[in-house]
Amino acid sequence: MVTGPRSTSAVLDASSFVRAVDPESGDERARAWLEAIAGERLDASVPDVFFLEVTNTFTKLIRAGRLEPQAAEDALGFAHSLELSVIETRDIVWEILAAALDTGLSAYDASYVVVAARADAVLVTADRRLADTASRSALLPWVGPEDVFGDSEGDA
Repeated sequence: MVTGPRSTSAVLDASSFVRAVDPESGDERARAWLEAIAGERLDASVPDVFFLEVTNTFTKLIRAGRLEPQAAEDALGFAHSLELSVIETRDIVWEILAAALDTGLSAYDASYVVVAARADAVLVTADRRLADTASRSALLPWVGPEDVFGDSEGDA
């Protein structure tokens, strides 16, 4: 599912990043989004809660025996190395509150919708409800950057 007109930037939610770095997910399109961002072919933003949500997911996976601590540390290092525009949620809490109340999403999820709307960006997520709420979205595992931007991944 691709919704909305073409955009040259993306907002990653935690689910998209975890799918991309989790070898068990087998999600090649999630990996393609990260490759486009890491290769600086695509601009990307995240709300500051992104790092906490990714860390929380890794903590759960480690406790469940599905991820080694070193793999989580490596993935967090990779996330930190990406050229992401990190948006402070404290500056947009009123918009997040309104979006959460309007949509029924959690404030955490609404923060991704607000950041995507403010950046006129495609929201990349594996959460169908979140994708359906955003004005522009790419739902994993079905939509990769090539489906949104063509072969040039953001250079269109």
